[in-house]
Amino acid sequence: MGISIVGAAAVFFVVAGTLLYLIIIYNGLVRLRNDSNRAWANIDVLLKQRHDEIPYLVETVKGYLQHERQTLVAVTRRPAPPRSAPPASGRKPKPI
Repeated sequence: MGISIVGAAAVFFVVAGTLLYLIIIYNGLVRLRNDSNRAWANIDVLLKQRHDEIPYLVETVKGYLQHERQTLVAVTRRPAPPRSAPPASGRKPKPI
């Protein structure tokens, strides 16, 4: 008694289905690995860009510091307003 054609076909389809399933699973895992590697590469690129921007940020802060220093000097050298102003009613204040 040999294996019938239907039995052989069933075995073939089970083996082929299992191989196809394994291939699909493997390809999915490879895709996930590649996505992960790409994500880490993007993070490395962003960190490099931030590192490259630090000198420009320092120069900007130095320029702003110079502006603030000039503003402080200008404000402190400005003459002070009078300390006492006459009352709004036009009367002189009573001496204490």
